[in-house]
Amino acid sequence: MTKQHDLKTFDDLSEKHSTWIINYCSTSFELPLFLVWYRDNDEASTTKLMTYKSGDIFAIDSLANFKTTIISEIEDLIVCDNIISWLDNFGNLELVEGCDSHLM
Repeated sequence: MTKQHDLKTFDDLSEKHSTWIINYCSTSFELPLFLVWYRDNDEASTTKLMTYKSGDIFAIDSLANFKTTIISEIEDLIVCDNIISWLDNFGNLELVEGCDSHLM
């Protein structure tokens, strides 16, 4: 198993846990929104956006305090093991949104 110190970048962490931060820009919003897109560890490896149990999509307008915000709202969110491991291994890595074409 790869340990946190083997992860050199946030991209490494995201790839390892199949969980990415996506930057969503729209003329409907003054600021971009950041979403969490992940591959569930279900049988079909379904890709999903992180949502609240109410069905609303989790979105935040800044990467500052990103992890803290998720953790403070975790009881209301639908999360899988990939997301929990991803959060547990953030460490001091610089958060970046995913922009690779292979994510879509």
